[in-house]
Amino acid sequence: MGLRLIIDGYNFIGGSVALAPNMQNEREHLITRLSEYEKIRHIPICVVFDGWKDGRPTQTFEMKKGIEVIFSRMGEKADQVIIRLLGKLKEQCIVVSSDREIRNYAHKVGATSLTVREFQLKLDQSGQTLLPEIKEEEMEELPRNKKKGNPNKLSKKERAKNIKLKKL
Repeated sequence: MGLRLIIDGYNFIGGSVALAPNMQNEREHLITRLSEYEKIRHIPICVVFDGWKDGRPTQTFEMKKGIEVIFSRMGEKADQVIIRLLGKLKEQCIVVSSDREIRNYAHKVGATSLTVREFQLKLDQSGQTLLPEIKEEEMEELPRNKKKGNPNKLSKKERAKNIKLKKL
């Protein structure tokens, strides 16, 4: 099995169902853009959305425009579904979420994680813009890791991450 991309849907959109009356349109827009990206990069993509407030009693799965779409069951958050997927797929996946718990778990099981902004940069390179463009001054504000040792050599974790990211 090859590399797989898992996206925390509402984390990526940046809202919740209660806050946006047009959330259905936002989901459809995201799925359309990811479908275009998948056609360019040929990497299977799974988007997970929360269904825990007003969802169905069971987790739902469907294919839309070539994208695997999962809604968590009522009473369960998308984070829990993503963590389950990460536990099964481990290093075979890249997860896109700015949620620290998901990112930490991804690193724990050997998966690669990207923040929404990091993935946005990848989408921008392919021409698939989903978020406002990051300005130069905002790039300076992004957190930087403090490293020890050779400043010109990436850490082992960063080198492994870059190998996977080249496939995106």
